[in-house]
Amino acid sequence: MFRFRNFYDTQKEEVVNTIENKLWSTKALVPVMDWKGGQPPERPTEGKVEALSYGNKLTWTDEDENTTYYAIYRTRKGNILDINSNGSAMELIATVRKSNKAVQEFIDGTSKGLDEVVYAVTALDRLHHESQELIIGKDQSNYFYDVNRGQAWAIDAIDGLYDKGIIKGVDNGKFAPIRNISRADFLIMVMNSFGLKPYTQVKDNFSDAGNRYYTNYLGTAKALGLILGVGNNLYMPEKNISRQDMFVLLYRILDKVGKVPANTGKAKKALEDFNDIDEINDYALEAIKYLVEAGLVQGNNNRLKPKAMATRAEAAQLLYNIISNIK
Repeated sequence: MFRFRNFYDTQKEEVVNTIENKLWSTKALVPVMDWKGGQPPERPTEGKVEALSYGNKLTWTDEDENTTYYAIYRTRKGNILDINSNGSAMELIATVRKSNKAVQEFIDGTSKGLDEVVYAVTALDRLHHESQELIIGKDQSNYFYDVNRGQAWAIDAIDGLYDKGIIKGVDNGKFAPIRNISRADFLIMVMNSFGLKPYTQVKDNFSDAGNRYYTNYLGTAKALGLILGVGNNLYMPEKNISRQDMFVLLYRILDKVGKVPANTGKAKKALEDFNDIDEINDYALEAIKYLVEAGLVQGNNNRLKPKAMATRAEAAQLLYNIISNIK
């Protein structure tokens, strides 16, 4: 018979090695006790990480009284961790009990340095229901694995809009920040930003509105006079939106709902200071001039790139700038 104390018995060393290195080579969570009911705790919040001489220190907060303990996962930066897959056990490095402190803490003494690793922390209740993960890493979104150092300039914007329920990911912990954004998706983001709910019944719509997730948004925006389309009763909802059209659409909606923000006084440049203003179409000039001189659009390397297709990260940053300056 093999007992727990045999782990420390030198005569059982061969058996112990087999158990530790083959049978129990991977950590695992206790299975959920579904038959007793319950539901997962809320996702932890306010994750931070700090590299210390003796390891990486993770901290987070959690106000859910149902949380009993936490699971700590670690993977390489850029990887997408699916905590619901069997493979997630390979990334599980520890479980820790919830303390009575306001800020929870874990020291990963097996890893030093933050450039190549990213952590995920989940909360579990006494029946082992597991929450969604809080992602923690250097230059890393708390919610999306693919928003990291390459898009460090947009992390606060993307996480801030996610916290407000304005944006969602695309699938499996990804935001696709460098993917171009469609005209319909940007419209939905803007309407969500200002609490403009789509009508359940739409009487008049664009002829290309179809029967899609965006259909009622288009009909609602048209009825409210927020959008005009591209002519011939078309909106081209699935076409990628250019940066200048993004500025125009946003400016028009802000004007219609009476939310045009005041000048922030943070403008570093006038419109004339950019090298590519001759690429701006006449219909977009007023909107871009206002947004630039209000300090809400800053461009990059003295260029506004008005005809370039907007990315999801750029759209998020623009919306975040606007919302942050509306009182």
